[in-house]
Amino acid sequence: MNTKLTIILTVFVIFTGTLRAQNHADTNLIVKTNWGLCFTKCSNWSITSNTNKNITLIQTTGQWSGDIMTIEYVSGDTIKDDSGKFGWILYWHDEANKSWMKQFSDEEGLVPYITKPADTLGVLADGFPIFRGNGVWATLIIPLSNKTFLKCNVTGSGATDPVFLLAGTIRKIK
Repeated sequence: MNTKLTIILTVFVIFTGTLRAQNHADTNLIVKTNWGLCFTKCSNWSITSNTNKNITLIQTTGQWSGDIMTIEYVSGDTIKDDSGKFGWILYWHDEANKSWMKQFSDEEGLVPYITKPADTLGVLADGFPIFRGNGVWATLIIPLSNKTFLKCNVTGSGATDPVFLLAGTIRKIK
């Protein structure tokens, strides 16, 4: 990241309060203007792919070196996370009830699906709720609006903290 952009982002943060007050090394701050978001990755993770709809990172050092994290930007009325091991889960916003709903398959396959209000794991600083996905290790579903979502997943060693740490830094670009 060049010095001019760093200064602009620093001034932007100071005046808007969009990011938490913390030092962001240039290489750790990820700005996705087309998503309207910025977030921070841990310094021992490197970006291997950064497209319009997806970011892929790999842990380069440390005990869990080689773990993979993906962040996918999804547009649509629903978002589905599917795992051959844990079944599938679908989230959407019920406009009539003004609430988030989920539909999921029963682990034993006894029931085709179950529909109920979504359980929120937490809420990010800018008001985005966090829901649990069904992916192996850890998948987080983060609705950015009623029609756009982030799906964040980490796989490899079983260490799940990195995806939670990254999700905690997600902020709107205002």
